[in-house]
Amino acid sequence: MHVVIAGCQSSGRGRRGRQWYSPRSGLYLSVSYPLTNKRNSGSLTLAIGSALADLLFNIGVNDIRLKWPNDLIVNEKKLGGILIESRDTKKIICGIGININFPDKEFSITGIDINPIDLKTILFDVPSIEQLAKLLIPCLYDAITGFFNAGFSAYQEKWTKYDYLVEKEVVVNQSEATICGTYKGIDKNGSLLLQNNNGLHHIISGSVRLRKKR
Repeated sequence: MHVVIAGCQSSGRGRRGRQWYSPRSGLYLSVSYPLTNKRNSGSLTLAIGSALADLLFNIGVNDIRLKWPNDLIVNEKKLGGILIESRDTKKIICGIGININFPDKEFSITGIDINPIDLKTILFDVPSIEQLAKLLIPCLYDAITGFFNAGFSAYQEKWTKYDYLVEKEVVVNQSEATICGTYKGIDKNGSLLLQNNNGLHHIISGSVRLRKKR
């Protein structure tokens, strides 16, 4: 496994090519991991998310939650996110961004879907970028290795423990359609379960937002 850490990113990228706002005082880490079997990596993001939630909880982020498929949420705000890419059949790239100590002015940014929060706001004893990276790298390795050995089912219960969206009314945007309904958790493959008048939908990919109350 190869690891790259950046102090900031001038052209950070999130899911679906969206801009990932990544100023100084955050941890921006990417790992390259060789693909050793043909297991579908579609739910790897969720497996890594559940492992990161455990890590953050253990350092004092008691209100950490996971928003399907890739957001780390605290107090309705975004602490970080995960991006998985497969450039070829030989390796995957996993990118992690966690807000550690943003300058106050950074919280006035516009053009993002969820307001940010950082560890400085949450913790009394805030880890440095280096300290957090030392915790995060073995956590990532164990999560990725565990996923390819055992599949997502080994992480489903842990994900459910931190699930942010349970029983909330949501809107799921997909490339071909937009679906509204009640979020009912995830299945054994990591697909989102959405209940509406047309039945129970198993959604493999898409972006999710809370449905505004009328």
